[in-house]
Amino acid sequence: MAWNANWSPQFVYTYGPQFKTEITEFETGKEQRRQKWSTDRKRFHLVYNALPAATAALILAEFETMKGAYATMSWTNPADTTSYTVRFVEDSLQLQYLTTSAVRLEFDFIEVI
Repeated sequence: MAWNANWSPQFVYTYGPQFKTEITEFETGKEQRRQKWSTDRKRFHLVYNALPAATAALILAEFETMKGAYATMSWTNPADTTSYTVRFVEDSLQLQYLTTSAVRLEFDFIEVI
């Protein structure tokens, strides 16, 4: 499954690496750290301001088809045209209707390795 290239965010998005570290604190106060992932994963926070309601409905349909965070897809970062395999971070998606024809939408993708 691939993300529609016409659904690019209005460049109000953030990007950064994410690591997974398990930290165990002992009764003595000492900590043990274990790295759970061998490499970082990219995380993207996308914001769509004043998205046409019809386009928002298509994104919602894609989200429902993917069953939220369950399925993965190919997504091309519009800033650098690099393709990533990603999934939604959350199992819920909220559409904020600004008017009957304009929707604000924001969500996160995380890279799947």
